[in-house]
Amino acid sequence: MSSRQPESTTATDEAAPEPRNVLRILSGLHAGASRDLAEQEMILVGSGDDCDIVLADQGVARHHALINLVGGMSSLRALDAPLRVDGLPLLPGDPVELRDLQRIELGQAAIAYGPEHDPAWATLLPDAAAIADASRPPGVGVRKLPLVAALAVLSLASLAIFAAVMPQHEEPVDPRSRLQAMISEFHVVDGQVVEDAEGRPVLRGTVRDSSVRESIEARIAAGGFEAAIDLRAGDKIADDVSEVLRTQGINAKTRYLGNGVVEASGRFEDMDAMREAASSRAMDDVPGVTKVLVKNFVPADQVKRTAAGPTEAAARSEPARIVSVVRGEEPHLVAVDGTEYPVGSDVPGHGRLVSIGQSAHVISADGTLHKVVPRPVTAEEVEAAAEKQAALDAAAAGVAAAGDDAAARPRRVARSGAPGGQDRQHEQ
Repeated sequence: MSSRQPESTTATDEAAPEPRNVLRILSGLHAGASRDLAEQEMILVGSGDDCDIVLADQGVARHHALINLVGGMSSLRALDAPLRVDGLPLLPGDPVELRDLQRIELGQAAIAYGPEHDPAWATLLPDAAAIADASRPPGVGVRKLPLVAALAVLSLASLAIFAAVMPQHEEPVDPRSRLQAMISEFHVVDGQVVEDAEGRPVLRGTVRDSSVRESIEARIAAGGFEAAIDLRAGDKIADDVSEVLRTQGINAKTRYLGNGVVEASGRFEDMDAMREAASSRAMDDVPGVTKVLVKNFVPADQVKRTAAGPTEAAARSEPARIVSVVRGEEPHLVAVDGTEYPVGSDVPGHGRLVSIGQSAHVISADGTLHKVVPRPVTAEEVEAAAEKQAALDAAAAGVAAAGDDAAARPRRVARSGAPGGQDRQHEQ
């Protein structure tokens, strides 16, 4: 009798899982991050928000590279900027075949893809590219794809980029409204949106300094609309004022204070020369300047004065309303009451009128140069003045009528020295 031993079997039906492919960031701000890859996939890498792998490192372009995995074959294409594969440069253009665990450098970042548990990952250190260069046999590097495969990959890459970057149902951009919003956002003084000869919108005005101007330029470029700017920066205006003073032998430190006011500080022993330079035609031609504020560090008792400044009465009196500036052989200002103020006269409430060019300038009692801005009479003011004059004329007519009645009565004049020591009334 024989006994049969039970046969022992081992379960071998379950196959080992296939290794997954992953893309890992080797160096840069996002070093250590990884992403699982599908068998067929396109990965857009760059700094743009629409990329599959977003890298914020310096030197990474918006759409820097496209990795294409299809049919067991992988390829790499540089898009907006060149990159390096195992230390070799790759310029934007045709796609190249990509092997597992090749180091791809984009700006200051580096990535690679391959099987998740491949031990060769340990060799991909920041300086591995230099080691690979030294040990690479001649002729080993990136290999161009066959023409047909390259065309197929290029077509798929173009389609992927088109789908990734083209906006869907995006509202059209209105350049004028965008520029108009920037006026308040960036505090553009005297800001306005006009059109140039080609019909292109132009933002004009004055900003605090060049950094604000550069921010506006960057905003327009990022907005993707066509526009131009004609902006004066405050620091450039201050430089122009300093240059005008320098050409007239005056060294001053200038600073833009805002709203067209430029401060000129220094040691000015001859204030009359300073006033003459600040009110010169050259200064008047500097765009964006409405007032030059002089800050003199020379004590008042040491300041040289060759001409009398504006009278205190003129500075304290009620400001005269200037309605027009008359230029020509006899330039002068005209006040609302018809008074004319030629150059050199004291304008009540303003100061001494020192020049009339493109603008009129006065110097106040404290030595500050001001620009006189005329305020013409409006139609409403003319109508109100006419009504007031009519009322005055009516009142004057009533007084005149009462005076005529009094004149018709006998006029009595008191005379002294009558006989008997009494006064005598005499009718005339």
